[in-house]
Amino acid sequence: VTKVLGSQFYTHAQCVPALFEIATTSDQWQVRQLAAVEMRKKIAKYWDELGEDIRQAIRDRIASVIISEPK
Repeated sequence: VTKVLGSQFYTHAQCVPALFEIATTSDQWQVRQLAAVEMRKKIAKYWDELGEDIRQAIRDRIASVIISEPK
């Protein structure tokens, strides 16, 4: 799975909003944590490639998601 993610998923800018969605909606805290860590690794590389609407959506939700995270 790690190899497939590395070669087919993490190589595209769309992995950032996908990881953000997983990090904010998964029922399992371990999955949320892993998605957030992986997103942190990729966000600097792909941030400028994302559309302004996607960047703004992430900005608008990130603080409230972090504050409301129970784990």
